[in-house]
Amino acid sequence: MALIRYLRRLGCPLSEISGFMGQRSFTETCSYLRHQSSNLREQLQELLRLDAVIQTKITFTEQELETLCVEKIRAERLDAIPYIALGNLSEVFSNELFYLYPTLAFYRGEEQSFGAYLIGEVPEASQHSVHEISAGNYLTGYHAGPYSSIWETFTRMRSATQLPLAEDVICINIIDQFVKVNPQNYITKILIRIPDDGDSA
Repeated sequence: MALIRYLRRLGCPLSEISGFMGQRSFTETCSYLRHQSSNLREQLQELLRLDAVIQTKITFTEQELETLCVEKIRAERLDAIPYIALGNLSEVFSNELFYLYPTLAFYRGEEQSFGAYLIGEVPEASQHSVHEISAGNYLTGYHAGPYSSIWETFTRMRSATQLPLAEDVICINIIDQFVKVNPQNYITKILIRIPDDGDSA
């Protein structure tokens, strides 16, 4: 019983313990424990990665809320925004990155797609295609409330300036379903590119 409790404490599954109990020697025990130690280290690294993502997302949300003014619309220069494409509405919920990173929503006419905003370090870069929203001048504003009425804010922002604006709209979820239950309390940051000379809208 002591050995079983020891191995369970090390995270060994019962299915492995039963086989191990019947045929163990010094060499086999050391080999098995090295293998289990390697598994635990991998789990630790994954937990540390997830914790770093959580902490970065908390910091991002808090910083956005410090300077947020829902009524304010302004033109500003933004750095490039790296992201991983998550697909359309039917695909986004099956991707774990949707639950870990701030969500980007891309509106192109009636089409809508999503991405994971890669704040902090890029995760598992070799396994994901990292895209980039280009640096440049953007008209920025905020939408307060459910996503169903977000088009009203798009129209309000476009009406507030004489600047030429791109057709596409980029949204960054600041307060969403992961933070608030009531959609009336959602806050979404909206970016509409101001084309540079030579760009086409």
